Amino acid sequence: MMKSLFAAMAAGAVWLAGSVASASAAETFLVQAHFAGVQALQKMAAGSRLLKAEALPSARQWQEDVAAKVALLGPEIFNLGIATNAAPQLRPLVNDWWQYGGLLEIKGAAAQRQTLVALRLPAERRAAWKQTLDALQKAPGAKLASSEEGSWLVAAGGPQAAAAVKQCLAQIKAGKAPALSAETWLYARFNGQALAPALGLPVEADWPEVELEFSSKGEDVRVQGTLQFARPVAWKPEPWRVPRPLIREPLVSFTAANGVAPWLSKTRWFQGLELKNAPNQVYGWSQSGMPLLVQAAARLEDATNTVTRLANKLPPVAYQIIGGSKVGDFFWVSNRAELLWQGLPLMSPLLKATRTPEGEFVWVQMFPAPATSTNPPPELFAQVSNRPNLVYYSWEITEQRLNSWRQWFQLLPLFSHVRQVPANLPGQTWLQAAAPLLGNTVTEITFVSPQKMNFVRRGPVGLTGFELNLLARALDLWGQPPDFGKLQKPPPKAPSAQ
Repeated sequence: MMKSLFAAMAAGAVWLAGSVASASAAETFLVQAHFAGVQALQKMAAGSRLLKAEALPSARQWQEDVAAKVALLGPEIFNLGIATNAAPQLRPLVNDWWQYGGLLEIKGAAAQRQTLVALRLPAERRAAWKQTLDALQKAPGAKLASSEEGSWLVAAGGPQAAAAVKQCLAQIKAGKAPALSAETWLYARFNGQALAPALGLPVEADWPEVELEFSSKGEDVRVQGTLQFARPVAWKPEPWRVPRPLIREPLVSFTAANGVAPWLSKTRWFQGLELKNAPNQVYGWSQSGMPLLVQAAARLEDATNTVTRLANKLPPVAYQIIGGSKVGDFFWVSNRAELLWQGLPLMSPLLKATRTPEGEFVWVQMFPAPATSTNPPPELFAQVSNRPNLVYYSWEITEQRLNSWRQWFQLLPLFSHVRQVPANLPGQTWLQAAAPLLGNTVTEITFVSPQKMNFVRRGPVGLTGFELNLLARALDLWGQPPDFGKLQKPPPKAPSAQ
């Protein structure tokens, strides 16, 4: 059904904001989203693969599940101060936001969280909202305010709810009502630094404020936006040196990043490796067949000595990343300068140094890849060559990468802290049904200034296979008990008797 993916994206923003445990002040911006509404989207994206994916029967079940969770958990997430179950009253209002569209803003964290919604509604729906909100405002401890201006209805939750409503109404009266550009059906803005903990991103790195506009172009979704950094980014690119001899068909994805050394060097996991220098160019690719046919290469001078040092430093960092459990064993093959991680389910990661005409690289394989002699088309590598302002490039066949990531997320709980999501939950069911409708997704990030980068993407639904999996997982797990999906790990093996 039309609403499911947008319900998921909006609910994902709500879940993220609700997961923020602290912020510097109540005014700290977290999330802003402005959706044109399903009715407008049907006209703006007619004939797109996005709408075909939304029309799947499994989409209806996912939409119903997401809407029920937003209504049930809304009083806590939106900081309405209502202790009683308000889901029956809130559910029709949730459906209105997706049907007619509107603005959603979330600021602050925990008890200081401020939320605001502003919608243009038909008279009968405004009357329904007013009746519901008036009743909820009478609940003991309610932190809720609402008012109308013409066809607009504005409601807010939090300790300064009345002031937020008053400010928004003043803007509407002044002719500055929330509005989208002509072709945009979704505008989204996120505070990356504040949301980093909820996303599991390294908080010590600098994350930007992300501003995106979604529109339709033919069968695809086009996403354009900016990444705005609070402090200047020390981006120092090098001429692209793609390790072409390592990359072989049949490819289903290719990723390249340049100038990433300053960012990598700030992350705790990289600092734990105690390497002298961080790689400035990183490449990744995957092949069709098994989902584990994933490889990466990082350009580093003196790669052989780097891998030798990693033989001792990498194991504890790797165990920490997967949750602290010592799973499998690392083996150093000195005559080949290779580090093997054996004993993991269905995979055998390999780290080694290699030399190509483009320089030395540290090469990672998650599973031994079959040897082929077929080179990718030159047009693929031409997407990054001779582009000095290109920070990041990614191409993928989203159907195959979505399915691969689904299998990865079923495998990871066997040896890490990652929770397992049953395949019959609504988000997972939709992913499986929607995959055959998905085509290529291409993403580019380019450097504009030390505090600004541009973002452009074109693809079937505006999200990559990895992002779709993260979104579906987060919403399927939202509201579940803390231990839901956690597998019982076997106890560590006792040392053998000598």
